[in-house]
Amino acid sequence: MVISEVVNDGIRLSVDGRLIEQVARFKYLGQWVSETWSLEGELRGRIEIARGAFNNMRSILCRRDLSFALRWRVVKCYIWSILLYGVETWTLKVKDINRPEAFEMWLIRRVLRILWTA
Repeated sequence: MVISEVVNDGIRLSVDGRLIEQVARFKYLGQWVSETWSLEGELRGRIEIARGAFNNMRSILCRRDLSFALRWRVVKCYIWSILLYGVETWTLKVKDINRPEAFEMWLIRRVLRILWTA
């Protein structure tokens, strides 16, 4: 893989006379890494997996008889670990930072039962 802002198909690498195949993306530590370091698809997928986990635990995380501090600790323990799995392979750009922040606001609103119109 050639990592660049501009995709370049002209590079040929060989080892012991065998040509090494150039790929556009590959899986590394469970995360898809692409030539342009675009995280859009990977980040969207991680957010959807975390959102699904939250929805599976909604009955616990939205209970009013538990304190917010306890519910938020559970969210950080379970939901954030799902979202941030493989973060060490991410190269974040400014536009990529906004997506996890928006997801965090979505989580806080759900846990506190605040309508999105409020």
